[in-house]
Amino acid sequence: MLCKLADASTESQNVLLVTHGAWIMCLQDYLFANPEEYKIENFDERMLRIGPPNTSCTKLVIQKKNNNESEGRRLLQFSQVHSTAHLHDISFESED
Repeated sequence: MLCKLADASTESQNVLLVTHGAWIMCLQDYLFANPEEYKIENFDERMLRIGPPNTSCTKLVIQKKNNNESEGRRLLQFSQVHSTAHLHDISFESED
């Protein structure tokens, strides 16, 4: 579905998808199980065995299918995988 949205778009768009970590793992498994359809960049395959921590962020850029017709595969670029960097900026101080 996300790939169809990318193909239909006439310009770059951001999409926020909030989901359970199990869905992210299933998506990653699906992408790597279909190398004839997807060319994946910037992803360490060891991350397939590590579940994403709670509140982690995974950022993925999906290129339109027609940009990669020569290879016949869609290009997917991960810019973050299971990142929790945003949590280090949060302080939980109690007020007395």
